[in-house]
Amino acid sequence: MTPAHPNLQDPRVKRTRQLLLDAFLSLLTDRGFEDVTVQDIAERATVNRATFYAHYKDKFDLAESLVREHFQERLAGVIPPTTPVTAASLETLVATVLEYLADRYGHCKLDRQFAALLESTMHETLHTFIADWLGYDRRAGTEAGVDTAALVVSSALIRAGIQWSGAGRQPSAGELAHQVASVLAPGVVGAVQPASPTTRQHTPAARGPSAVDVAAPAQRIAHRRAG
Repeated sequence: MTPAHPNLQDPRVKRTRQLLLDAFLSLLTDRGFEDVTVQDIAERATVNRATFYAHYKDKFDLAESLVREHFQERLAGVIPPTTPVTAASLETLVATVLEYLADRYGHCKLDRQFAALLESTMHETLHTFIADWLGYDRRAGTEAGVDTAALVVSSALIRAGIQWSGAGRQPSAGELAHQVASVLAPGVVGAVQPASPTTRQHTPAARGPSAVDVAAPAQRIAHRRAG
């Protein structure tokens, strides 16, 4: 069933969607995603199934919307697009991803189905966010370099975050953020801060063999034969 595209600025729509999202999160603390049904969500939210389908196609659509909207909001609140790309701001990004996972899903039952959905939706959202952030601060960097950096960083952060969340969240979010940022920062900062003119000026230029280089072996051979 296709939802009717409700007006998201309508206070009643916002209230209903929040009820559905809260009900969904509440159910995930009791059972796995695979065991949650649309009927369960509607009953917990005190609405009927028709109301649910007016907002979401199914529970997968609701879950993706929940992750995407809340994750985008958390990222934008911590790292505005004008934030310079530095090792420190990258560490803040890593910590934000870890804390979001801990805050939102630390007590949920992450069965395989929901873990896969969570990972793919967070990865897509984070990839877009990082690409926009790096692109804003790109200056003379290349678009290809920025997109590659965004893909690598988003993949690394999501995988590290999910493994960390599922392994007792040790070490602390701050400590792990520092470790991960230390590894990723050189490549990420380099993607938006290309080599300076001075660096490029002193980089040896590749050259082909000169006439002297080519002639020297032949001269040595001729000399040996003459001897």
